[in-house]
Amino acid sequence: MSKRGVKAKASSDLVASNCPEKETMCDAEDALSTLRDDVIVDKVTSNISKYMDIKISEVIKPINELTEKFDNLIERMETVEQRVSDLEDVTATNEPRIAALETQLKKAMERLESFENQSRRQNVRIVGLKEGAEGRAPVDFFKKWIPEVLGLQQGAITVDRAHRTGPPMRLTGTEGPRAVLVRLHYYTDTQRILQAARAKGTVNTEAGKVSFYQDFSAEVARKRKESANKDLTHIAFLQETHLTDDEHRKYCREWVGQIFFSSYSTNKRGVITLIHKNLPFNVIATHKDNEGRYILVKGMLHGETVLL
Repeated sequence: MSKRGVKAKASSDLVASNCPEKETMCDAEDALSTLRDDVIVDKVTSNISKYMDIKISEVIKPINELTEKFDNLIERMETVEQRVSDLEDVTATNEPRIAALETQLKKAMERLESFENQSRRQNVRIVGLKEGAEGRAPVDFFKKWIPEVLGLQQGAITVDRAHRTGPPMRLTGTEGPRAVLVRLHYYTDTQRILQAARAKGTVNTEAGKVSFYQDFSAEVARKRKESANKDLTHIAFLQETHLTDDEHRKYCREWVGQIFFSSYSTNKRGVITLIHKNLPFNVIATHKDNEGRYILVKGMLHGETVLL
């Protein structure tokens, strides 16, 4: 073998002996690179996890608060439902008792009103009498004055007490005299006074017209007023009838009980008042215009003075 061949063989053997070391270094580099990548991935993953934990906690916190509030709301609703149920049970139990108490109260109020009206049976209410006319001895004044203005026998009535109703006019600012309440000793005296006042119609004094009324409780007075207003629907008022006195007989219909009219020759004049036959209206006085422009009718309706 030549020297050149020997050198080539030796060089080949040397290269062959160095290859395992290179492979080992390559493997180490690969492992190091992989480890480096794993560390980076772990670090990135850790950062992402921390970031996600922060964000999730920010979202979960209000959700937990809402959940807690919702749970409290549900608990309160359950409490309210229970209370409502208890109230319904109590109401169902109390309804019959309340109805019975209302019935008893109504009967008691009716009896109380009856007692009040019975206590007023001997009272007479006088309206229109000038303030101070009775002086400082109202009992003595009315004991003498009432028989005089109504044409009754002197000394025929016994007055227990008499007084004005309501506060003085200077305190209320109202116009006109206050009503006078006269308490008679006997109920028969009250009836005689009211009957004489109805029979006399208009009672005129130096201070003006005076009216006598039976004294009622506020509730009865209200009911009487409502009844009187309702009865006024049975009264017809006509204007410009264009009829003469004889022609007003045409209005004598089946339902008409009383007719009051005023006529005149002009077609634009003429008035008439028609009252239903079932209406208990007692005429006291009438006043009509001779030229057929108006007619005034005063009478008693259910014990009240009415001016039509």
